[in-house]
Amino acid sequence: MVFANTLELLQSLRAPTVPTGDYVPWLAASVVWYSFLFVVLPAGPWIRRADPSEAASSKRAKPLDAWAQSVQIKNGHVSTVHAITACLAIGGWLAYFQSYDNWSYRRNMQGGVVSTPAHNTGDEWLAMIICNTLGYFIYDIICMAYYHKLLGSVGSYIHHAAIGGALALGLLTGVGRMYHAFYVFEEFSTPFLNTKNLYPSSSRKYKTWAILFAASFFLCRGFVGLPFSVPTYWCLFTYWFEVHGEGHKAGLLMDACVFLQLFSFSVSRLLNIYWMSLIAKKIFCDKPKKKTIKVDGAQEQLPEASPTAQIHNVKKLQ
Repeated sequence: MVFANTLELLQSLRAPTVPTGDYVPWLAASVVWYSFLFVVLPAGPWIRRADPSEAASSKRAKPLDAWAQSVQIKNGHVSTVHAITACLAIGGWLAYFQSYDNWSYRRNMQGGVVSTPAHNTGDEWLAMIICNTLGYFIYDIICMAYYHKLLGSVGSYIHHAAIGGALALGLLTGVGRMYHAFYVFEEFSTPFLNTKNLYPSSSRKYKTWAILFAASFFLCRGFVGLPFSVPTYWCLFTYWFEVHGEGHKAGLLMDACVFLQLFSFSVSRLLNIYWMSLIAKKIFCDKPKKKTIKVDGAQEQLPEASPTAQIHNVKKLQ
Protein backbone atom coordinates (compact mmCIF):
# COMPACT_ATOMS: atom_id res chain seq x y z
CA MET A 1 0.00 0.00 0.00
CA VAL A 2 2.81 2.39 0.90
CA PHE A 3 4.64 1.54 -2.33
CA ALA A 4 1.49 2.14 -4.40
CA ASN A 5 0.88 5.49 -2.71
CA THR A 6 4.50 6.56 -3.25
CA LEU A 7 4.31 5.51 -6.89
CA GLU A 8 1.11 7.49 -7.39
CA LEU A 9 2.64 10.53 -5.70
CA LEU A 10 5.72 10.38 -7.92
CA GLN A 11 3.58 10.08 -11.03
CA SER A 12 1.65 13.15 -9.93
CA LEU A 13 4.82 15.19 -10.49
CA ARG A 14 4.40 14.80 -14.24
CA ALA A 15 3.47 17.94 -16.12
CA PRO A 16 0.15 17.74 -18.05
CA THR A 17 1.95 17.88 -21.41
CA VAL A 18 4.35 14.97 -20.72
CA PRO A 19 3.93 11.77 -22.79
CA THR A 20 2.78 8.93 -20.53
CA GLY A 21 2.30 5.21 -20.91
CA ASP A 22 2.72 1.81 -19.32
CA TYR A 23 6.47 1.31 -19.44
CA VAL A 24 6.64 -1.84 -17.30
CA PRO A 25 6.25 -4.27 -20.25
CA TRP A 26 8.98 -2.43 -22.21
CA LEU A 27 11.26 -2.49 -19.17
CA ALA A 28 10.63 -6.18 -18.48
CA ALA A 29 11.19 -7.04 -22.13
CA SER A 30 14.54 -5.23 -22.04
CA VAL A 31 15.73 -7.16 -18.97
CA VAL A 32 14.65 -10.49 -20.49
CA TRP A 33 16.23 -9.62 -23.86
CA TYR A 34 19.67 -8.81 -22.47
CA SER A 35 19.57 -11.82 -20.12
CA PHE A 36 18.73 -14.01 -23.11
CA LEU A 37 21.65 -12.55 -25.07
CA PHE A 38 24.02 -13.36 -22.19
CA VAL A 39 22.96 -17.01 -22.42
CA VAL A 40 23.07 -17.46 -26.20
CA LEU A 41 25.93 -15.25 -27.42
CA PRO A 42 29.14 -17.22 -28.08
CA ALA A 43 32.39 -16.80 -26.19
CA GLY A 44 34.43 -19.75 -27.47
CA PRO A 45 36.30 -18.05 -30.34
CA TRP A 46 37.86 -15.53 -27.93
CA ILE A 47 38.74 -17.81 -25.00
CA ARG A 48 42.54 -17.85 -24.62
CA ARG A 49 44.65 -20.73 -23.44
CA ALA A 50 46.98 -19.88 -20.59
CA ASP A 51 50.67 -19.70 -21.43
CA PRO A 52 52.51 -22.29 -19.26
CA SER A 53 55.20 -19.77 -18.25
CA GLU A 54 52.53 -17.21 -17.34
CA ALA A 55 50.62 -19.74 -15.25
CA ALA A 56 53.82 -20.71 -13.40
CA SER A 57 54.95 -17.14 -12.71
CA SER A 58 54.37 -15.98 -9.14
CA LYS A 59 54.67 -12.31 -10.13
CA ARG A 60 51.72 -12.33 -12.54
CA ALA A 61 48.01 -12.63 -11.86
CA LYS A 62 46.82 -16.14 -12.43
CA PRO A 63 45.08 -16.45 -15.80
CA LEU A 64 41.33 -16.99 -15.82
CA ASP A 65 39.99 -20.41 -16.71
CA ALA A 66 37.72 -20.92 -19.73
CA TRP A 67 34.51 -20.56 -17.72
CA ALA A 68 35.55 -17.26 -16.12
CA GLN A 69 36.68 -15.90 -19.47
CA SER A 70 33.35 -16.86 -21.04
CA VAL A 71 31.44 -14.91 -18.37
CA GLN A 72 33.45 -11.76 -19.05
CA ILE A 73 33.27 -12.17 -22.84
CA LYS A 74 29.51 -12.78 -22.87
CA ASN A 75 28.87 -9.80 -20.60
CA GLY A 76 30.99 -7.67 -22.91
CA HIS A 77 29.01 -8.85 -25.93
CA VAL A 78 25.73 -7.87 -24.24
CA SER A 79 27.18 -4.47 -23.35
CA THR A 80 28.18 -3.96 -26.99
CA VAL A 81 24.69 -4.86 -28.25
CA HIS A 82 23.11 -2.38 -25.83
CA ALA A 83 25.53 0.41 -26.75
CA ILE A 84 24.98 -0.05 -30.51
CA THR A 85 21.19 -0.28 -30.09
CA ALA A 86 21.02 2.81 -27.88
CA CYS A 87 23.28 4.95 -30.09
CA LEU A 88 21.41 3.97 -33.26
CA ALA A 89 18.08 4.69 -31.56
CA ILE A 90 18.98 8.19 -30.37
CA GLY A 91 20.81 8.96 -33.61
CA GLY A 92 17.77 7.87 -35.61
CA TRP A 93 15.49 9.97 -33.42
CA LEU A 94 17.59 13.09 -33.94
CA ALA A 95 17.81 12.52 -37.70
CA TYR A 96 14.08 11.90 -38.14
CA PHE A 97 12.41 14.41 -35.83
CA GLN A 98 15.04 17.19 -35.76
CA SER A 99 13.13 18.97 -33.01
CA TYR A 100 15.55 18.99 -30.11
CA ASP A 101 16.66 22.18 -28.36
CA ASN A 102 19.10 21.62 -25.50
CA TRP A 103 18.26 25.03 -23.97
CA SER A 104 14.48 24.39 -23.79
CA TYR A 105 14.42 23.74 -20.07
CA ARG A 106 10.68 23.13 -19.66
CA ARG A 107 10.48 20.54 -22.41
CA ASN A 108 13.74 18.85 -21.42
CA MET A 109 13.19 18.81 -17.66
CA GLN A 110 9.48 17.96 -17.69
CA GLY A 111 10.00 14.94 -19.91
CA GLY A 112 9.01 16.15 -23.36
CA VAL A 113 5.78 17.24 -25.01
CA VAL A 114 2.96 15.06 -26.30
CA SER A 115 2.82 14.93 -30.11
CA THR A 116 -0.11 16.47 -31.93
CA PRO A 117 -1.19 16.15 -35.58
CA ALA A 118 0.18 19.65 -36.17
CA HIS A 119 3.46 19.06 -34.33
CA ASN A 120 4.92 15.56 -34.10
CA THR A 121 7.66 15.93 -31.47
CA GLY A 122 8.44 12.22 -31.18
CA ASP A 123 9.14 12.71 -27.47
CA GLU A 124 7.13 9.63 -26.51
CA TRP A 125 9.78 7.46 -28.21
CA LEU A 126 12.48 8.76 -25.87
CA ALA A 127 10.84 6.90 -22.98
CA MET A 128 11.28 3.65 -24.94
CA ILE A 129 15.00 4.41 -25.39
CA ILE A 130 15.27 4.92 -21.63
CA CYS A 131 13.40 1.63 -20.97
CA ASN A 132 15.97 -0.14 -23.15
CA THR A 133 18.90 1.32 -21.18
CA LEU A 134 17.31 0.96 -17.75
CA GLY A 135 16.50 -2.69 -18.51
CA TYR A 136 20.12 -3.24 -19.50
CA PHE A 137 21.31 -1.61 -16.25
CA ILE A 138 19.03 -3.91 -14.23
CA TYR A 139 20.38 -6.95 -16.08
CA ASP A 140 23.98 -5.77 -15.62
CA ILE A 141 23.60 -5.08 -11.89
CA ILE A 142 22.18 -8.58 -11.39
CA CYS A 143 24.98 -10.06 -13.50
CA MET A 144 27.69 -8.11 -11.64
CA ALA A 145 26.25 -9.13 -8.27
CA TYR A 146 26.05 -12.81 -9.26
CA TYR A 147 29.55 -12.85 -10.77
CA HIS A 148 30.94 -10.23 -8.43
CA LYS A 149 34.56 -11.46 -8.42
CA LEU A 150 34.64 -11.44 -12.22
CA LEU A 151 32.52 -8.41 -13.14
CA GLY A 152 31.89 -6.26 -10.07
CA SER A 153 33.77 -3.04 -9.34
CA VAL A 154 33.09 -0.04 -7.12
CA GLY A 155 33.00 2.36 -10.08
CA SER A 156 30.51 0.21 -11.97
CA TYR A 157 28.19 -0.14 -8.98
CA ILE A 158 28.26 3.62 -8.32
CA HIS A 159 27.68 4.38 -11.99
CA HIS A 160 24.76 1.98 -12.36
CA ALA A 161 23.12 2.99 -9.07
CA ALA A 162 23.36 6.72 -9.74
CA ILE A 163 22.36 6.62 -13.41
CA GLY A 164 19.84 3.79 -13.04
CA GLY A 165 18.08 5.59 -10.17
CA ALA A 166 17.86 8.78 -12.21
CA LEU A 167 16.49 6.88 -15.22
CA ALA A 168 13.81 5.16 -13.13
CA LEU A 169 12.75 8.43 -11.52
CA GLY A 170 12.69 10.12 -14.93
CA LEU A 171 10.32 7.45 -16.26
CA LEU A 172 7.97 7.89 -13.31
CA THR A 173 7.99 11.67 -13.01
CA GLY A 174 9.21 12.86 -16.40
CA VAL A 175 11.82 15.04 -14.70
CA GLY A 176 15.00 15.06 -16.79
CA ARG A 177 13.73 12.29 -19.10
CA MET A 178 14.87 13.89 -22.36
CA TYR A 179 18.38 14.44 -21.08
CA HIS A 180 18.55 10.82 -19.97
CA ALA A 181 17.82 9.68 -23.51
CA PHE A 182 20.42 11.94 -25.11
CA TYR A 183 23.23 11.11 -22.72
CA VAL A 184 22.84 7.47 -23.73
CA PHE A 185 24.94 8.54 -26.74
CA GLU A 186 27.96 8.47 -24.41
CA GLU A 187 27.87 4.70 -24.80
CA PHE A 188 29.39 5.24 -28.26
CA SER A 189 32.84 4.25 -26.99
CA THR A 190 31.67 1.04 -25.30
CA PRO A 191 31.90 -1.31 -28.34
CA PHE A 192 35.53 -0.30 -28.85
CA LEU A 193 36.32 -1.03 -25.20
CA ASN A 194 34.65 -4.44 -25.27
CA THR A 195 36.30 -5.41 -28.57
CA LYS A 196 39.70 -4.36 -27.21
CA ASN A 197 39.26 -6.70 -24.26
CA LEU A 198 38.76 -9.69 -26.55
CA TYR A 199 42.43 -9.74 -27.52
CA PRO A 200 45.69 -10.21 -25.58
CA SER A 201 47.31 -6.95 -24.53
CA SER A 202 50.44 -7.72 -26.54
CA SER A 203 48.65 -8.15 -29.86
CA ARG A 204 48.33 -5.62 -32.67
CA LYS A 205 44.52 -5.93 -32.63
CA TYR A 206 44.46 -4.97 -28.94
CA LYS A 207 46.51 -1.84 -29.57
CA THR A 208 44.35 -0.83 -32.55
CA TRP A 209 41.09 -1.18 -30.63
CA ALA A 210 42.65 0.53 -27.59
CA ILE A 211 43.46 3.59 -29.73
CA LEU A 212 39.92 3.59 -31.16
CA PHE A 213 38.46 3.30 -27.67
CA ALA A 214 40.52 6.17 -26.28
CA ALA A 215 39.67 8.41 -29.25
CA SER A 216 35.94 7.61 -29.12
CA PHE A 217 35.82 8.03 -25.33
CA PHE A 218 37.37 11.49 -25.44
CA LEU A 219 35.14 12.38 -28.38
CA CYS A 220 31.74 11.39 -26.97
CA ARG A 221 32.33 12.01 -23.26
CA GLY A 222 34.88 14.80 -23.42
CA PHE A 223 34.46 16.97 -26.51
CA VAL A 224 30.68 16.38 -26.73
CA GLY A 225 29.52 15.32 -23.29
CA LEU A 226 31.30 17.94 -21.16
CA PRO A 227 30.27 21.02 -23.24
CA PHE A 228 26.74 19.60 -23.43
CA SER A 229 26.76 19.64 -19.62
CA VAL A 230 26.54 23.45 -19.61
CA PRO A 231 22.95 23.72 -20.94
CA THR A 232 22.01 20.68 -18.84
CA TYR A 233 23.10 22.33 -15.60
CA TRP A 234 21.43 25.59 -16.67
CA CYS A 235 18.15 23.79 -17.37
CA LEU A 236 18.33 21.85 -14.11
CA PHE A 237 18.73 24.95 -11.96
CA THR A 238 16.33 27.09 -14.01
CA TYR A 239 13.62 24.45 -13.78
CA TRP A 240 14.21 23.96 -10.06
CA PHE A 241 14.02 27.71 -9.34
CA GLU A 242 10.80 27.88 -11.34
CA VAL A 243 8.95 25.00 -9.65
CA HIS A 244 10.30 25.96 -6.23
CA GLY A 245 9.32 29.60 -6.66
CA GLU A 246 5.82 28.68 -7.82
CA GLY A 247 5.33 26.53 -4.73
CA HIS A 248 4.76 23.23 -6.53
CA LYS A 249 2.05 21.10 -4.90
CA ALA A 250 4.53 18.31 -4.24
CA GLY A 251 6.88 20.70 -2.43
CA LEU A 252 9.84 18.89 -0.91
CA LEU A 253 9.24 15.81 -3.06
CA MET A 254 9.77 17.81 -6.24
CA ASP A 255 12.86 19.43 -4.70
CA ALA A 256 14.22 16.00 -3.84
CA CYS A 257 13.47 14.72 -7.34
CA VAL A 258 15.34 17.57 -9.02
CA PHE A 259 18.21 17.26 -6.53
CA LEU A 260 18.56 13.54 -7.29
CA GLN A 261 18.79 14.29 -11.01
CA LEU A 262 21.43 16.95 -10.27
CA PHE A 263 23.36 14.56 -8.03
CA SER A 264 23.26 11.67 -10.50
CA PHE A 265 24.26 13.89 -13.39
CA SER A 266 27.19 15.32 -11.41
CA VAL A 267 28.36 11.81 -10.44
CA SER A 268 28.34 10.77 -14.09
CA ARG A 269 30.35 13.88 -15.07
CA LEU A 270 32.92 13.26 -12.34
CA LEU A 271 33.23 9.59 -13.32
CA ASN A 272 33.81 10.59 -16.95
CA ILE A 273 36.53 13.04 -15.95
CA TYR A 274 38.12 10.41 -13.68
CA TRP A 275 38.06 7.78 -16.44
CA MET A 276 39.49 10.23 -18.97
CA SER A 277 42.32 11.01 -16.55
CA LEU A 278 43.08 7.29 -16.24
CA ILE A 279 43.14 6.90 -20.02
CA ALA A 280 45.35 9.97 -20.42
CA LYS A 281 47.72 8.67 -17.73
CA LYS A 282 47.90 5.31 -19.49
CA ILE A 283 48.71 7.00 -22.80
CA PHE A 284 51.17 9.69 -21.72
CA CYS A 285 52.67 8.57 -18.39
CA ASP A 286 53.06 4.81 -18.44
CA LYS A 287 56.43 3.71 -19.79
CA PRO A 288 57.30 0.13 -20.68
CA LYS A 289 59.26 -1.52 -17.92
CA LYS A 290 62.66 -2.95 -18.72
CA LYS A 291 63.69 -6.38 -17.59
CA THR A 292 67.34 -7.43 -17.34
CA ILE A 293 68.21 -10.98 -18.30
CA LYS A 294 71.48 -12.85 -18.80
CA VAL A 295 72.26 -14.35 -22.16
CA ASP A 296 75.60 -16.15 -22.48
CA GLY A 297 76.97 -14.27 -19.49
CA ALA A 298 75.99 -10.81 -20.83
CA GLN A 299 73.11 -8.68 -19.59
CA GLU A 300 70.42 -7.61 -22.03
CA GLN A 301 67.49 -5.31 -21.33
CA LEU A 302 64.12 -6.35 -22.77
CA PRO A 303 60.82 -4.44 -22.68
CA GLU A 304 58.16 -5.94 -20.44
CA ALA A 305 55.95 -8.04 -22.67
CA SER A 306 54.02 -11.26 -22.65
CA PRO A 307 55.99 -14.39 -21.65
CA THR A 308 55.71 -15.70 -25.19
CA ALA A 309 57.26 -12.53 -26.60
CA GLN A 310 60.05 -12.62 -24.02
CA ILE A 311 60.92 -16.22 -24.86
CA HIS A 312 60.96 -15.33 -28.54
CA ASN A 313 63.30 -12.40 -27.88
CA VAL A 314 65.68 -14.55 -25.83
CA LYS A 315 65.88 -17.11 -28.62
CA LYS A 316 66.73 -14.35 -31.10
CA LEU A 317 69.55 -13.09 -28.87
CA GLN A 318 70.93 -16.60 -28.51
